[in-house]
Amino acid sequence: DGGDEMFGGYDRYLTARQLATLGRVPLLAPVVGAAGRLLTWAHPDASRQLQKAAAFAQLPRAQMLCALHTHFTTEEVGVLFQPEFLRQALADGPTHERFATFIPSDTADPFEQLRTAEMRSLLHYDFLRKIDVASSAHGLEVRTPFLDTEVFTWAARMPTSLRVKHKSLKYVLRLLARTLLPHSAVERRSTSAARSTP
Repeated sequence: DGGDEMFGGYDRYLTARQLATLGRVPLLAPVVGAAGRLLTWAHPDASRQLQKAAAFAQLPRAQMLCALHTHFTTEEVGVLFQPEFLRQALADGPTHERFATFIPSDTADPFEQLRTAEMRSLLHYDFLRKIDVASSAHGLEVRTPFLDTEVFTWAARMPTSLRVKHKSLKYVLRLLARTLLPHSAVERRSTSAARSTP
């Protein structure tokens, strides 16, 4: 736990950058969305990805970063759930408003904004809690070496260029791993790609 958040290991961090770039080019996002609609019958998966990318790219930053955690769009959620359930679930306001409180204000880089926000929210409130509950239930003592104080402090000061280089995620960890592990282990394809792409 913590390796992906500390060292930039999720494909969605790159996706956040790509969506922000798409959103900055006038009229490009609507064109991408239109292309996606044209592919609806021939290539439904590609169609969905293009339409979601176009929609996400036009959202304000906090909403866009939060949307990368979702599978369903706001419109789809409105169809899937009963109004009363949605009213209760959103009683404290939209999810992106709560997520926005975790986004750092000292950087405009979507990669770093999403990475840091996830470290402050998902890692802390979800991932570490799950491993704590599961290990405690079986009397196991679990360690999180990536979250060791010295590693955490060092990684927190690391420039983004060491986290990602030429679309290679966890770049500095891969450099270190090449000295210790087989090539197949270091360069294996991430299984998070399908979940991280809009």
